[in-house]
Amino acid sequence: PTKLHRTAVSSIMQISYTDYGRDTSTLSMQVWGLFMAGVETEDGIHRDWILERLAELGGMHFESKWTSDLMERLIRGRKGMGEAGVDLMPLLTLECS
Repeated sequence: PTKLHRTAVSSIMQISYTDYGRDTSTLSMQVWGLFMAGVETEDGIHRDWILERLAELGGMHFESKWTSDLMERLIRGRKGMGEAGVDLMPLLTLECS
């Protein structure tokens, strides 16, 4: 990831972590941002935190459940192929077709 990606991930994480500390329901408005931060982050701890938050939100909205499931598949794929070996597009098109 570029410096821009790292800055965006850092900003999303800061906002999400602060909001989660105040009112967890506000994260339901940040699902796509959390997902993209989870895709872009190089930090496994941050990725795990994001996955846990998406799983918590999964009971609130269909989109949150879908996003959580997709993130879990992405993480499994990365573990099997390495960070650079996973192409997100097939996962997204499979889900949307």
